[in-house]
Amino acid sequence: MSKKYGKIEYISMMKTSMMLLIVFYHCLCFYRGDWFPFVSPVFSANYMVTIAKILNSFMVQVYVTASGYVFYYCTYSLKRKQSAKKRFNRLIIPLILVMFFWVIPIHILFYGTDAKVILNKFLLFCSPSQLWFLLALFNIFLLGKIIFKYNFFKKNRYAIMLMSYFIGIVCRENNFLYFQIANSLVYLSYYLLGTVLCEKYEMSYKEHIFSIKNIILTIVFLILAYFTDKLYLSLRLYIGIFVVILLFKIFNFIYKKLKFIIHNKFYKHLESNSFGIYLFHQQIIYFSIIVLNGRVHPIPQVLITFLVTLLISDVLVQLLKSNKYLAKIL
Repeated sequence: MSKKYGKIEYISMMKTSMMLLIVFYHCLCFYRGDWFPFVSPVFSANYMVTIAKILNSFMVQVYVTASGYVFYYCTYSLKRKQSAKKRFNRLIIPLILVMFFWVIPIHILFYGTDAKVILNKFLLFCSPSQLWFLLALFNIFLLGKIIFKYNFFKKNRYAIMLMSYFIGIVCRENNFLYFQIANSLVYLSYYLLGTVLCEKYEMSYKEHIFSIKNIILTIVFLILAYFTDKLYLSLRLYIGIFVVILLFKIFNFIYKKLKFIIHNKFYKHLESNSFGIYLFHQQIIYFSIIVLNGRVHPIPQVLITFLVTLLISDVLVQLLKSNKYLAKIL
């Protein structure tokens, strides 16, 4: 990252770390028993499920918050217009190409050619494997642009955080999963949190989040959540905000103390290729599970799967980059 981005180098470090943690998380998910139902785990490993739950409680939240931070920093500090066309090329074109030429063919290999399932999962984007995140990020970006286009909405980001989160979990609970609208609304809350953290970089975030107006909004939000049986799910937003802010501080500390990491060749390689690795990783994990399940114990299986997935995904990325036309995907 160039020097003009100096203030957000640690944000880039966070995004790279979270992307790799998501890959590691998917290596653990097999032990849930339902993540890849094509085969069942030979060895029981509940501790793997526990680790997966812990990772799942903050990985995506931190990544989306970091994306909101970058959006605000580029828009207002660097005065760079955030183009929907560029974001479409960056997220949706890779999504479509990888879905049709990688994800769907491998899905058919394992699960068959049920047209209704393929329509629901992929063409309506209810559950397009790892690619759900790309569509959600694009939706969140568009919503963010709309919010910041109108000053009234910009000034009421906290209220929008609460409202979008609540509507999102209601949609999830009622299985309205089309085009990742539910997930987009849930994670929009964290995207807006990222813009607040960037805006209040020189002052305490508490001054903004814990204002009198926002305390009143919080009480109203929790009352509404209680009477609609969504209190537990709604409280997760506040736990998530606390964890995200804590991790921002930790990564900022690591960056200041261990700044040499960002100049390491291995780190630079991972940073520049983490997006491509994410695009291909889940299906490689499937094949690794089939080969290793029952042959090695859970800990070495997860570690081998993770390393093999990184390696093969990276090879695929480098092959794409070697072609000037395919390189545009990445």
